[in-house]
Amino acid sequence: MMSGEKDKMEDKAIDLAYCGIYCPECSFKVAYETQRNEHVLDMPEKYDSFKNADLVNYKCSGCKHENTCGDCKIKDCAISHNLEHCGECNDFPCEIILNFSNDGILHHKKAIDNLYYVRINGIEGFLRKIDKQLKCDCGERLSWYLKKCIECGKVREE
Repeated sequence: MMSGEKDKMEDKAIDLAYCGIYCPECSFKVAYETQRNEHVLDMPEKYDSFKNADLVNYKCSGCKHENTCGDCKIKDCAISHNLEHCGECNDFPCEIILNFSNDGILHHKKAIDNLYYVRINGIEGFLRKIDKQLKCDCGERLSWYLKKCIECGKVREE
C-alpha cells in the first residue's frame, strides 16, 4: 500500500468507534452532512424526538474526536486499556460490549459484527468492505436506517 493510501486508511480508521460503530454510516451524521433528514425518518421509535429536529442538532464528530453521547463505559474501558477499539481486547467480546450489541438497537448489533469482521480481516479489509456499502449504485450516500435510496428509490438490501 502506498503512503498516501495508507494515510487515507488511517484517517478513515478513526471513524471506527471504540464499540465498533462506523461513524460515516450513522443516520444522524449522514443527515447532517447531506442536509437530508430522510436518513433519520426510519430510525427506531427511541429516536422520534430527533426525527423533526433541526439538522444542525445531528452534528457529531464521533467518540474519538469528542464525547457527544455522554458517559460511555465502552469508551472508558477501551481508553483505559489503550485500545483503538474493543475488537483488539483479549476479553472480546466482554459483558459490556455484549450487552450493548444485544440491546435491540440495530446499529448496536452491527457494531459487534463490525468488530468481528475487523478481527478477522483487519481494519483495511473492513474499510474496503464498508466503503462499498455506503453508497447506492446511483452514487447517493446511504446510512443505517435508510430503507431505500433517496435519489433513485432503490430498496436497500439488508
